[in-house]
Amino acid sequence: MLRDDSDWFEGANEYVRSRLQVDADVSWQFHRNFSLFAAARNLTNEPEVWEVSGPVAPAYAALTSYSDFGAQYSFGIKATF
Repeated sequence: MLRDDSDWFEGANEYVRSRLQVDADVSWQFHRNFSLFAAARNLTNEPEVWEVSGPVAPAYAALTSYSDFGAQYSFGIKATF
């Protein structure tokens, strides 16, 4: 993601640093009307890092945001009646 932040520094851009995020999900249908499911997001616990770069952007302004949400899990039962 990239956006123009000319309000901060002329010619600078803010962007999200690339990352490898692993997600997984599984479900098991044990009856025609019932199934169990589990889902996991960001299994490798990769942080989201926003940076500013440009010809006049100072080094202290390079890191604008660092978010570490951890892995997220959900489990449940699906049913139809």
